[in-house]
Amino acid sequence: MSKTQEIRVIGIDLHPSCFAAAAMKNQHQKLWLHPKINITDLDNWLKNNIRPSDVLVVEAGANSTVFCKTVVKFGAQCIILDSIRVGQIKKAYCKTDKEDCVKIAKCYLSGLSNKVWTPDNDTVIRREVLVKFQQAKKAVTKVKNMINSYLTTYNLAKPKGLRVYSEKGKGWLLKSNDWSPIQIGLIEILYSDLEHAIKTKKAITSIIAREVISNPRILSLLKLCGVRTLTAFALAAAVGDINRFESPKKLAAYLGLIPSVTQSGVNKRHGATGKGGRKETRTFMVQGAQAILRASDEYGAGFKAWGLKMAMAKGKNIATIAVARKMAVASWYHLMGYQTNVHIPEKSMKVKVGKMITDLGKETILELGYKNNKHFKQEIEQKILGAA
Repeated sequence: MSKTQEIRVIGIDLHPSCFAAAAMKNQHQKLWLHPKINITDLDNWLKNNIRPSDVLVVEAGANSTVFCKTVVKFGAQCIILDSIRVGQIKKAYCKTDKEDCVKIAKCYLSGLSNKVWTPDNDTVIRREVLVKFQQAKKAVTKVKNMINSYLTTYNLAKPKGLRVYSEKGKGWLLKSNDWSPIQIGLIEILYSDLEHAIKTKKAITSIIAREVISNPRILSLLKLCGVRTLTAFALAAAVGDINRFESPKKLAAYLGLIPSVTQSGVNKRHGATGKGGRKETRTFMVQGAQAILRASDEYGAGFKAWGLKMAMAKGKNIATIAVARKMAVASWYHLMGYQTNVHIPEKSMKVKVGKMITDLGKETILELGYKNNKHFKQEIEQKILGAA
């Protein structure tokens, strides 16, 4: 092979504003090192330094997908590596950008780090929406906690039946103590922030519901026990192309629902699920599992009976993760087009669709072309129940 055709692995240590790059011929031979390139100069750098035969390797991060798409436009190959595995290897050395880009290239050459799937555009957008929803949800919780702190600090007990986060709740709080003008101003700001946060959360929830309705395969996930609108959307955002998972176990592991295994000699131990996988989606799956264990026997189907037996043997927390793992397995079969036996009863389906109506709002339902809420409910129920 001539020098111009030589395959080079180029490790990239990527940051929001800059990156470092190192070209490696093999694990022991470094060809060149560029310690700092501004991200605004990326196009010029790629044009002047990258060949079509090169393989650029970057650690998974917030801007790694966009970086790879830019690299592909210049004819080279770009691979995203699992950030957890790369991070474990990097910790064994001193940490500088010069060293990190070399180690990222070596991780790929050694085969010790797993490749990360590069999501398509629809999946990227869904993940962005899911992140924004989580941020809005945290904002609502944060402001509510700040309002609660006033009640706790000043020993205020709200009247029975009063919604303290409502406009009436604000009026009651303002009258419940001899506040200073500054404190009154702060309370007004808190309730204004809460109103804005709730409005943002509702708007994003409506976007999510619209996306679920527009995609028959995502909508059909609502047929599964423990899966509501947000969980179905989160699964779609995490999975992307279901065909990239060879088995349901692969999907469960990707979501972080498979226990870790430690083996040494004849000893073998199963530990916790760890911090890997898709955190946001795992959260929704666990919440769905908790709902199954609390639900009626009819709704919980075989999941609940199995989960309660597991809880008696190994504890509630382990049982909840185990049920969430079974939900992931059922989702894999469902997305692959197979029939499953964990569908919820038609009566419970009406509750799910009713929640979706609340998420969308009357104006959005009319905008989508439905005559009224009743028409929407009938159409969506038929679509879900008629799915595989």
